[in-house]
Amino acid sequence: MNWLAALSGPFGYSTLFLGLALEYLGLPIPGESILLVGGLLAGQGYLRLNLALPLMLLAVLAADSLWFWLGRRRGSGVVRAVCRFTRNSSGCVSRVERTYQRLGLASILVGKFLPGIRQLIPALAGTFRVPYPLFFLLDVVGTSAWVLVFWMVGRTLGGMPPWDLSPGALLFAAASLTVVGVVGWRVWPRRRGSGGGSPADCGDCGQQERQAAPGEPPVQRLDAAPAGPERTPGIG
Repeated sequence: MNWLAALSGPFGYSTLFLGLALEYLGLPIPGESILLVGGLLAGQGYLRLNLALPLMLLAVLAADSLWFWLGRRRGSGVVRAVCRFTRNSSGCVSRVERTYQRLGLASILVGKFLPGIRQLIPALAGTFRVPYPLFFLLDVVGTSAWVLVFWMVGRTLGGMPPWDLSPGALLFAAASLTVVGVVGWRVWPRRRGSGGGSPADCGDCGQQERQAAPGEPPVQRLDAAPAGPERTPGIG
């Protein structure tokens, strides 16, 4: 277990921060694996959640905020530029757009659990002029839930049950997971009802209009998103 000891202390915390920051900046680094290893180290007593959690949140939120403001300043071109580096660039754009259209602001909460597009949802939120304080609040809750789920799984694999946390950590984890769980439960029927299939089933979704259901905000297309400083009507 010498490799575990090598990842303890400042080096371990720095690795967590750098790994998550690079993943959310767009590098193909598996964030879930980083969290599982971090939780495993915590279960073995090498890392502490009260020190690791602020660093992990800072790494993800800083990267997400950067994407948000790039989307706010540069518009839909940010998403399209990043998608050019994927295997299926047109499918990437369609998938991100369809996810945001169907889930709306809830995509910021549950988007962390969607590999491949979670880095782009903040840019799309900025493109569609979501107020930054609202985006940041939703991003904190969604990121916390994502981090804690995989951290506690790794912690359990390390030999420490997930409920063996401080009361404050348990309360924070329960609140974050409850919010994301309730939102996911509420929006999933809408997603299924809107014909949710795989991205390959709808390659031209980026060019299609969809009528909003009663009570939903008007659906916007990525190619109709504002590219300049103008504010999109009805948002923000």
